[in-house]
Amino acid sequence: LWARDGIPCLEAVLVGTAGNSFTHKSDEVIRDAVLNFMQEAMGLETDIRETCTDCHSTRWEEDPFSKGAYSHMCLGALSRHVDELRCPEWDGRLIFAGEATLLEYEGSVHAALFSGKNAAESVHSHAIAHQRVLAGNTRDDD
Repeated sequence: LWARDGIPCLEAVLVGTAGNSFTHKSDEVIRDAVLNFMQEAMGLETDIRETCTDCHSTRWEEDPFSKGAYSHMCLGALSRHVDELRCPEWDGRLIFAGEATLLEYEGSVHAALFSGKNAAESVHSHAIAHQRVLAGNTRDDD
């Protein structure tokens, strides 16, 4: 994961009690707590705050639309269930995307971005096929 300009980026996901305890806290409080935890957990002697150039906190649990909801794989779920969730409907006119539709990076922003790219490619392919049908040309070699 690279944030920008070749600078490595670290993603910390706070869930459960840890996530709840930082609701409505400032970015600085969250940043310091995460960096302190990392410092202690890794047994680092140098202060990692000096190398942290920026911090961004998402606040899904405070979002009035998602209210902190996210997808997850239930016990007994199989990869084919994710594949089926991603399947287009209505002859390819309804395409699904989102972090729940891509098994790799499941539940992350990465999955949402990659699945969005895949969905856009599907929409584009469907549009081209539809244009060919309307033009009376169904061959793939044009």
